[in-house]
Amino acid sequence: MVPNYYNKTGKLAFARIVYNIANTYQPLKDVTAVLKVRFEDELVEETGLISLPTLDVGTTTGNQTYVPAGGWQHATYNFKIELYVQGELYAQSQEVKMSAEAVEVSATPTPTPPAVSTPLNVWLIVGIIGGVGVIVTTLIAVLTRRRIR
Repeated sequence: MVPNYYNKTGKLAFARIVYNIANTYQPLKDVTAVLKVRFEDELVEETGLISLPTLDVGTTTGNQTYVPAGGWQHATYNFKIELYVQGELYAQSQEVKMSAEAVEVSATPTPTPPAVSTPLNVWLIVGIIGGVGVIVTTLIAVLTRRRIR
């Protein structure tokens, strides 16, 4: 669960629910994952995250945004995901707590990052140059060995 805030007001905009279902046993038939949201210890909402005719062995990931139907209230929300197989509870996550209080917004505007990340480009170029260097060095070593023979 990742809270996302409005830049100008610092108020909570939405929560991004990120889930990762690891099935290590066998394929499971008729699988649903349900997000349960509690507000001040009372269940306020249940929403489906995923519904599959078969959950294969392996990892299934996804994400979904969540905003309460009545808007955010200044309090703590609790999130839990329950996994059902053929209508029976099969597994559940631990409950995650999130405060819906506004965060402090700085008076100085935050600069917008460039569309392309420079450090990634630098490391990509360094990696390409390094790879070419290894290939050239190997080629020189092979050609030198052949001349010696």
